[in-house]
Amino acid sequence: MSRVFQFVFIATALIYSTAAYARMEAVPLKYGSNPIDLDGDGKTEQVIKTWRENFNAHGYYGYLFLEERESYKGQITSTITVLAPDKGLHRDMARSNEGVDCTVTDFTLIRTDNDPALVLLRSSRPITDGYSGNYPVTFEFYKLTRNEEGLPGDPYRYWKWYKSITSKQKYCDVHKAMNAEILQ
Repeated sequence: MSRVFQFVFIATALIYSTAAYARMEAVPLKYGSNPIDLDGDGKTEQVIKTWRENFNAHGYYGYLFLEERESYKGQITSTITVLAPDKGLHRDMARSNEGVDCTVTDFTLIRTDNDPALVLLRSSRPITDGYSGNYPVTFEFYKLTRNEEGLPGDPYRYWKWYKSITSKQKYCDVHKAMNAEILQ
């Protein structure tokens, strides 16, 4: 009887784990301001996409997340940060990491069929031998979170990491990895 239970449990886990990634699509962003409902609450936030030119192979994209809200200061524009899980630091702006051959880190907003709230996906791979070469890509998933408790040091809203997966194949460019293994 326990073997039957184990089989059903494993089969169910496999179905749900792959189904969670089967219906994801990237939300296209243009340069400048992009009005988008990030959390499915019917209110529009702003995502500002920029390009920082370096006049070499290492310019990068920047992503700034903003919302209009009431605070003790009145009506304000508030920054939605990205909480870096490895350092526990809030980043006011997310940014890519570009090389001449490939993008080694980038952020993408993802829409799923089963949740009106968007997911922020950080795709990255190591830069051990420079920017070329193929490596496993780590996909980090973030949910938009409210600081309901008003914890000192944390902003009102931020992207909080909730899970990571590693690519099955090795890639130079994280966009190729994301398109092959995450987006459908």
